[in-house]
Amino acid sequence: MWLGDGVNTRNKVLSGEYELIISSKDPQRLGQILKTGLALVTSGKEAFIKLREVASIYGNLLDLLSSHKWFTIRLATDDTFKAAYKERYKHNKIVIGDVLMHLELVTNKSGALYAKRYIYNLDEALMYVERLRQIGIKTNIVHSSSGYAVYVSTTNLLELAKKIKLLEKHLQNT
Repeated sequence: MWLGDGVNTRNKVLSGEYELIISSKDPQRLGQILKTGLALVTSGKEAFIKLREVASIYGNLLDLLSSHKWFTIRLATDDTFKAAYKERYKHNKIVIGDVLMHLELVTNKSGALYAKRYIYNLDEALMYVERLRQIGIKTNIVHSSSGYAVYVSTTNLLELAKKIKLLEKHLQNT
């Protein structure tokens, strides 16, 4: 579960829905079939509590590996951790044009900062892409397991910051 195939439902966990979903070529052997290749194994907070207990001392290793699935288990089982995450997430919002997005720092070898908006519906995602393009913001869209992510890359965020700085300088001079 911590490192294998499956679906990470962080947003559902944050809203109090706890589902353990596994990806499999033969999902009917694992549980209730949700859609092609996905089976609902179990639901409820108790399942996540058991997963955390089973991890025992290996939870420290999973923390060091920055396992996103382990992170979700911690959110589901530790109310203090969950509250701190929600508080931090609340301050990572940015409005570009009239589109509310959140800033996401990716901690890989090079590091990157993205402004992202997650959308479940493709038509709505395309609408946000078009809105941002109309004001000169280059965007990308990717399909994720729970829908679509419209995002502005680090390079494009830097270009936007330069435009804002030039505009502020121009306004100060007039």
